[in-house]
Amino acid sequence: LSKKLVNHPVCLTAEGGISFEMEKYMAAVQPDMAMKAERVLELNANHSAFKALENAVANDKELAAKYAHILFAQAQLIAGLALENPSEYADMVCDLMR
Repeated sequence: LSKKLVNHPVCLTAEGGISFEMEKYMAAVQPDMAMKAERVLELNANHSAFKALENAVANDKELAAKYAHILFAQAQLIAGLALENPSEYADMVCDLMR
């Protein structure tokens, strides 16, 4: 759980010696090195998205998995990182809107 989030439901922070900026730079300069920052997902326990996730964990594990995947993808986007599968993310968001 995050101690710094106020308005957003999630954020990603880098832990260790490599920042996200360094990861992006190295991917552009030497893509074969595949240097990755250690990702830490921070959740805002006061946000309605977190409350929905908690409810889904208790009542619907499949929905909870979708929520977790969507929140992680949102954190990646906020951090300026590319999604591995943007189509899958878009499909999950649209599925929840039905």
